[in-house]
Amino acid sequence: MDLSAELRRLILKTMTSNSSILPLIGLAAVLWSSCTTKRLATAIEIQPAILDYIGDRSCGWQRIRQDTRWGYIHTSSKRFITPRFDWGDDFHDGFAVVQRGGRAGFITSTGGRWGRLKYQRAGHFSDGVAPVKIRGKYGYLDARRKWVVRPQYDHALPFQEGRAVVADGLHYGFIDRTGNRVTRLEYEDATPFRNGLARVRKNGHFGLIDTHGVEVLPLVYTAIEPLAGGDYRLTGKDGVGLADANGRLLVNARYRRVQLRDDGNYSIENHLGKVGLFHLNQRRLILPVVFDAIYDAGEGIYLCHQNNNHYVYADSTGHLLYGLAFEDAGTFSEGLAAVKKDGKWGYIDTAGRLAIPFQFDAFDNRHYARMRFSSNRAWVRKGGMTALIDRYGHTVALTDYPSALPFTCNRALVVDQSGRIGYVDTMGAVRIPLMYTGGSAFNTYGIGWVTKSPYDIPSYHTINTAGEIIDSLGFQPPKIFNARYWYTDRPKRSLLVDRRTGKITDYPYDNMYRSSYMPDDLFHATRDQLSGLIDTSMAVVIPLRYRTVETFHHNRARVVSDTGEGFVDRLGREILPLHYEKFSYFRYPVTVAIRNGRRGVLDTAGRVVIPLDYDAVDIDYANNRIIATDSLGARIFDRHGYLLHDRQYDRVSAFHANRATVRKNGKTGVVDYLFRELCPPIYDRIGPFKADGMAWVVNDGKIGYLDSAYQVCIPIIYDDGDIFIHGMAKVKLNGEELFVDRAGKRVYPDEATIQAREAAIAETKEDRRWLDFSG
Repeated sequence: MDLSAELRRLILKTMTSNSSILPLIGLAAVLWSSCTTKRLATAIEIQPAILDYIGDRSCGWQRIRQDTRWGYIHTSSKRFITPRFDWGDDFHDGFAVVQRGGRAGFITSTGGRWGRLKYQRAGHFSDGVAPVKIRGKYGYLDARRKWVVRPQYDHALPFQEGRAVVADGLHYGFIDRTGNRVTRLEYEDATPFRNGLARVRKNGHFGLIDTHGVEVLPLVYTAIEPLAGGDYRLTGKDGVGLADANGRLLVNARYRRVQLRDDGNYSIENHLGKVGLFHLNQRRLILPVVFDAIYDAGEGIYLCHQNNNHYVYADSTGHLLYGLAFEDAGTFSEGLAAVKKDGKWGYIDTAGRLAIPFQFDAFDNRHYARMRFSSNRAWVRKGGMTALIDRYGHTVALTDYPSALPFTCNRALVVDQSGRIGYVDTMGAVRIPLMYTGGSAFNTYGIGWVTKSPYDIPSYHTINTAGEIIDSLGFQPPKIFNARYWYTDRPKRSLLVDRRTGKITDYPYDNMYRSSYMPDDLFHATRDQLSGLIDTSMAVVIPLRYRTVETFHHNRARVVSDTGEGFVDRLGREILPLHYEKFSYFRYPVTVAIRNGRRGVLDTAGRVVIPLDYDAVDIDYANNRIIATDSLGARIFDRHGYLLHDRQYDRVSAFHANRATVRKNGKTGVVDYLFRELCPPIYDRIGPFKADGMAWVVNDGKIGYLDSAYQVCIPIIYDDGDIFIHGMAKVKLNGEELFVDRAGKRVYPDEATIQAREAAIAETKEDRRWLDFSG
């Protein structure tokens, strides 16, 4: 039957609420009927209910959660599917995956049931088909429940761009919509297509292929990282490079760092610390990798620093400007930049013409900001004095201030010889006496702050351009909250200060503050000892009802309440009930959760990827491995929960250089990425391979060394030893310390070699990308 208008009004009001606990008075309960009933969304009875989560709209429906159960509500508020599933996905292509009692199935966008929940696992519909697992194998069904690809694979993912990842054992490949193989199942790992390219792994190396299986980038890289703009960061044995969204190599992988700049271009740094500039739109290196630093000089110009006293300007095409190199230089402001030549400073305009002749000295500590023009004024040093000049180089005022800042609101902060600060006008006249121990420039509203330090304890105060103290801020300097407000960090209650008036203003929280790694637009807020998150518009992002709130990772934030831990999304909605003892933050799209002392893995949608049945879980996301360990041994899954290796070993480490350390019956060995034994578990401990391709090995309290083929090359007879590096290792035998070479023969290094070894060993200790169960 239809719901009343009043009921529809209440539900619509609830659905638009930002609260994640949403009362629905008069929610129509809809029963999952027997297997012969096709319709699920039927309003047959009215009961009160509480919804803890309402999701985004998809195909006219929204996911809902009541405690631990999932259901759906139609956006028209006329139909409901009662929360009774263990988990439910959003709709895709008119279908939604649901799970209950260890079985998976689908519901349709008409509110009907799509057969029985009979599949072991199911993925969402895409390109008109969905992967399902039945009797241990995956195939693909279409919307008519007909097999498009009959069950034959050990693992399968939904289609993307007309291709799907499938796996047989440990080998991955791709099929098309008809089930034909586009590639052989020959890869150790494969990711879905993105913009016509897929990342694949083989023999420990990554490459990119197109939708026909043709290599676009060869499989020679140790890592390929998709970037937000569609490009790829490439890591090879010689360094880092860059490819575009079409897989075209832009920068060879031989640099130390490729980093996105604030202007949207890439800074390229080589192993000598020299930098160049790759222009994103021009898709080329516009400035060669020969500079010590490259700055944005304003006016569409770059300032390039090379060596100690060589500065040049370049335009946005990389063309060097003015035909001149300067001993020192600054950035442009009001069309002029300070430059140094033959030991003196002058100013050039953006055309490279000398606007003010070379005649000035430098400030101490190379403070270029003081020489920037503002309000047609700049500060320069001349004849041991600080001069205020106009844009023609005429002296407006001559002072003895050792330091001064540019003008705002006709005021400039100046510092006298004793370190006291005050403010002058554009004619150099003192307008606010030099009586403060610190201060800021004025903002565009004519408000700044100054510091008083009676008894050497600084206190902060807002001030206007007339020198009038407006408000006292306590003992912390103000920081920018948004375009209108400052805030001050204080242990009990931060202050909010109106930047237009300088007055402290009230806000509806007990305190607000920022923590490390938070985005610039988010703040913690507390009230009545409960925490949440707000943005810089003071809008509530996460309601203030938690004991602890962390920042967002992959659009999810960990929260802690009296009932347990969980996570919420950017709309403050609790994806899962807070019934967990512990959650890790979403460093990856999956995270470790603990409940009743057992660990498992959940994804950002709240789906259980790996059941919470294990003593320990480690996510090695870069290598597509999740290692789950219990008393029976270690199980290895991929990031989608596909079981790759089952309890052959007691423990397995994360992978590095295509190898992992394994432990069995108290002994240590090594396997490759496909779990082939490179070294059987017969040793007590095995160390890392370093530059010399040797690793220490311990057995029965004695140490020796293995070569890269895991053969004993130095006998396991020594009482102690360190890392094999610089062609030798230091060992101890019968109380005597000595050095041995790769053949185990004693050598006698000089003091310089010993010190070089010690420095190299100290550096290797910072590299923790390996595990050997030494602890």
